[in-house]
Amino acid sequence: MAVNKLDISMMEDVGTSANQLLQRDGSGNIPAIDGSQLTGVDPGFTVSTSDPVVTTNPSGGVGSVWYNTTSGEGYVCTDATAG
Repeated sequence: MAVNKLDISMMEDVGTSANQLLQRDGSGNIPAIDGSQLTGVDPGFTVSTSDPVVTTNPSGGVGSVWYNTTSGEGYVCTDATAG
């Protein structure tokens, strides 16, 4: 007998707690989970305790995001020419 398809809803250990299989909802979305333990994920933005200055030229160019953790303000690069 060959198994062609596995239906996760038939499994007993599904949910969002530790050591459980993550189950998508009927629309294919995953439930809200805590991502604080994820490693190796590039957030795609710069985190700093200061604001960017006019000579800051991020490697990502236009659209790069800079987040100031001290003030809570965020900045988006709209012109990647320094100065």
